[in-house]
Amino acid sequence: MNDLLDAQPTQFDQQFRQTLFQCTRGQPFFTVELLRHLPLEATRLQETTVYWFSDQQNLPASIQGMIAQRIQQLPAALREILMIASLAGEIFTVEAVALVQGVAAGWLLSCLSHALDRQYHLISAQDCQWVGQQRLTQYRFQQPLVQQYLYYSLDEVERQYWHEELGNALEELYGEQRHQVAAQIVGHFSSARRPEKAALYLPLLEHPTPTLQNLLLSEMPPMPLVARFPLHSTLSGPVTKVGKC
Repeated sequence: MNDLLDAQPTQFDQQFRQTLFQCTRGQPFFTVELLRHLPLEATRLQETTVYWFSDQQNLPASIQGMIAQRIQQLPAALREILMIASLAGEIFTVEAVALVQGVAAGWLLSCLSHALDRQYHLISAQDCQWVGQQRLTQYRFQQPLVQQYLYYSLDEVERQYWHEELGNALEELYGEQRHQVAAQIVGHFSSARRPEKAALYLPLLEHPTPTLQNLLLSEMPPMPLVARFPLHSTLSGPVTKVGKC
């Protein structure tokens, strides 16, 4: 990828190169097409490039067409798995997706490992951890652009619905250890337009931004401030060490 960038008339800095690699994982076709469609102003103001790359509307039709063709080749059941997983981000938790779909985690794991990983090469195993007595398995999209495409292929109503379901699933899976995924839960409930549920987890965030707090407050129905942000979280308790499988 660096050889390709060095051959361009524009001198790309290291931040630009890292952002491009994060988006494409060095995949030649994706890299060439993104560079070919990159606006001139984005090459001049390289600090704004990350926003251009992350905007689904800027994804070239050639890339969208290639991804769409691959996704359409999948059986419907596998497409639905990936659609829901895409709402968790580049990395997703198998057991959370299984809860949302109402299927056995073992069955879903088999679909991910044998079909979507080894056969279609769309995802790959990331990690396996224990939270208390609960085993949690994570997979990663091999291409962030595929995850992005799947996410925005859902309409706004669908995204809100599945975000809330995934937030509920993480609450159930982590139980008293929900503080470990507080940021993810806040993200899901915020995207689901459930600010009153997201606000419960703000005290558990290490560095909640003022923008996020103001956004949640602006969307919440009128209620006492103490009710919005409890002084003492009901999730405080002994921390169970997360162990590897």
